[in-house]
Amino acid sequence: MRQIVGVLLAVALLCFGEACRRASGPSSKNQARITAERVEVKKTRATLSPLVAELHRGDEVEVLSRQLHWLRIRTASRKEGWIEEGSAMDQAIVDAEKKLAEEIQKEVVQAIGELPSGTNLRTAPGRETPVYARIPKDTKVEVFDRTLTDRTPPAGSGTPTPATSENQPRKDPWLKIRTEKGDAGWIYSPSVNFLVPDEIVQYSESRRIVAWLVLNQIGVVGDKKVNQYIVADVEPGVAHDYDFDRIRVFTWNTKRGRYETAYRESKMFGVYPIRVFVHEGKPAFEITRLNEAGQDSPKTTKRYVMTGVLVRPLDENQHPTPTTTQRHRRKR
Repeated sequence: MRQIVGVLLAVALLCFGEACRRASGPSSKNQARITAERVEVKKTRATLSPLVAELHRGDEVEVLSRQLHWLRIRTASRKEGWIEEGSAMDQAIVDAEKKLAEEIQKEVVQAIGELPSGTNLRTAPGRETPVYARIPKDTKVEVFDRTLTDRTPPAGSGTPTPATSENQPRKDPWLKIRTEKGDAGWIYSPSVNFLVPDEIVQYSESRRIVAWLVLNQIGVVGDKKVNQYIVADVEPGVAHDYDFDRIRVFTWNTKRGRYETAYRESKMFGVYPIRVFVHEGKPAFEITRLNEAGQDSPKTTKRYVMTGVLVRPLDENQHPTPTTTQRHRRKR
C-alpha cells in the first residue's frame, strides 16, 4: 500500500512540475521579448498566411528557429508560428545592445544627424546582422564611429558581388549611433543626413562634412556666444576606407563678424574619433590617421593646440604626413 501511495505521489509531483513549467511561460534559454506595439503571429512566412495569435509589447516568447529575417516562435499559450525578427529581441541581442550602450557612454560624439526615412538599428555593422529596433523617420541621432563591411549577395542568389577597380569587394558604410531615446547600435550610413550647423555648412566647398566639434566659445553675437570649430570633411559619394581626408579649424573674426580658416590640412586620411581637450589653458584637439604602409603601426595619433588664431602640432616632429598612396587600409 505504501509503495502504491509513493508512486501516486511521485506522479502527482511530476504532473504538478510540468503544469508549473507550462504556466511559467517560455524557457529563458531561448527567450525573447516582443518590442513592437502589436505583432501578428503567422502560420507561415507568407504574406497572406493565416494568423495563429496576436502579441503585444512586453509579451515573452520562445524562439524555436531563425530563417532570414523571421523567427519561428512559441507563445506562452503554446501556440507556434512566425514573426518578423525586428518585432522581438532575444537575450543575446539584449546583452549586445546593453554592451553597446555602455561602450558609447565613453565615446565622443562626432556629428549629429537625422533620418530622412525609417531604418533598422542593428547590434553590429552588416546587412545580415541582427535587427533589434526600427528607428522612425525624422529621428535625430548622435554619430560616434564609422566602419565598412564587404557587401554580400542576397542569400541563395548565387550572384557574385561586383568588384571595384582595385579588385576589392564592394563596401557598405555603417555608422555607430545613439538615438534621442538612448538606443545604441549601427545603421546604414546613407540613411543619415548630417545636420551641420548653419554657421559652418556654407563653408563645405562641395565636400561632405562628417565631423564637427566645438573647440571653445569666444565673442558674442547678439546674446549668443560664438563657437570655434574643428571640422573634418571628405569627398562625397565614395565609400573610402578612411573617414575624412581634410581637417579645418574655423575661428571667428570679431571685427568682420564672420568665420575664417585658421588651419587647414589635406590628404591626411583620418578616422574617427576626433577628440577635443585643453592644453595649458588653450583649446586643443587630437586626430587619428592611417599611416603609410611599412610603418610599425597602421594608425598614428597627432595632437594640435590653438593659440589665438594660430594652430600648430604639439610636437612638430611627432609624425610624418601620409602620402596619397601606399597607406594602410583601415582594419575593420
